[in-house]
Amino acid sequence: MDFMHISTTSNSGKMNNMSKKLKKIFMAIGEVSGDMYGAAVIKALNEKNSDEVTLDIKCLGGDRMRRENVDLLYNSVTWSAIGLIEAFKRAPKLYLIFLKLKKIIREWKPDVIVLVDYPGFNMFLVRYAKKLGIPTLYYFPPAKWAEDPKDVEEAANCISTVAATFKSTYDLYKAANGNVEFVGHPLIDIVKPKYEKEKLIRSIGFDPDKPIVGLLPGSRYREVKELLPHLREMSSFINKKVKDVQFVVPLALDTYDTIKNCFCNYNSYMESWQEEVNLKVLIDMTYDVMNISDVMIVASGTATLEASILEKPIAIIYKVSQATETLARLTRKFPPFFGAPNLIMGKCVVPEFLQKDLQSDVVASEIISMIQDKEKNKRIKSDLKKVRKMLGKPGSASRVADLILKIIN
Repeated sequence: MDFMHISTTSNSGKMNNMSKKLKKIFMAIGEVSGDMYGAAVIKALNEKNSDEVTLDIKCLGGDRMRRENVDLLYNSVTWSAIGLIEAFKRAPKLYLIFLKLKKIIREWKPDVIVLVDYPGFNMFLVRYAKKLGIPTLYYFPPAKWAEDPKDVEEAANCISTVAATFKSTYDLYKAANGNVEFVGHPLIDIVKPKYEKEKLIRSIGFDPDKPIVGLLPGSRYREVKELLPHLREMSSFINKKVKDVQFVVPLALDTYDTIKNCFCNYNSYMESWQEEVNLKVLIDMTYDVMNISDVMIVASGTATLEASILEKPIAIIYKVSQATETLARLTRKFPPFFGAPNLIMGKCVVPEFLQKDLQSDVVASEIISMIQDKEKNKRIKSDLKKVRKMLGKPGSASRVADLILKIIN
């Protein structure tokens, strides 16, 4: 009787599972930040999904998305490149992956394909999905800093639903007759320090009454390798001019592991740097480092927006190879600014030092000015407060999940 009872319950469970609707979602990202945003959307999907529907999710993503119990086809976080030359080197590998993905999509037939940023690769998937009649939703769509609707006409025509994270992107795609919704920026929910500011400062041996300068070299190995020596020079200049200044460098865990293995004499390099200035390195604590910093030097990228949300005055730096810069200038129309806060505000809110303008003494002088000129510091914070407001309300990932569920149901 016990066996019969168990058997009946098992069959009933199977029948219940069979009665559920199966909905297939394919999601593709290609950056560390995209992995973070994609994971938040998947989490929101699972929380919002009804009991009558089973979600089957296949992804290109990273460890954060993997932890949401999806079928991770490729770890695409490693695909990102910091220049056109570097991107061309990866093109053959990505083309072969694209061919494999076409086969998977054609045979698996997802109910929706969700793309997050990474337009150089993801727009190929969008075009292929359109041929197959599969709806697409694009979070962080292409040409988010474009000013002419003609620049996004093709994307607006191909993408079924655009989830715009900036108001300017919403206006742009609306003008291009795209089906677009303003969902706001997910960093509003994500950028949250874990530790109480003064306690953390004291716990790492710093003085909360002395200036703290954050040094953020980026998340990719090539960025760190290029920018870390510049940051070291800058810290030396600042240290000579500002009494009792303290420096802190945050490194993402993946970046730290890569640098330890690849950066020549990493330990001795950092130890000698710490002998020159009062420096701490904190692993996997980026938002806390930002929170305790009075001012920061930040590699161009997502970190500039994260710093804006925390209303921290920054100087933006970046550098790619000369060949990449030359090719880029021949093939692209550059925006007036590169830093996210400047692009959002349409003016130079925080200084940018890119390529030949990346001179350590000049950047250091700007940071010293931010520390010592209280009125200047106050003006920058006021502008960054406006940047934060323009990113929308909390709940971006939740709103994207609602759009996805609306499409598949």
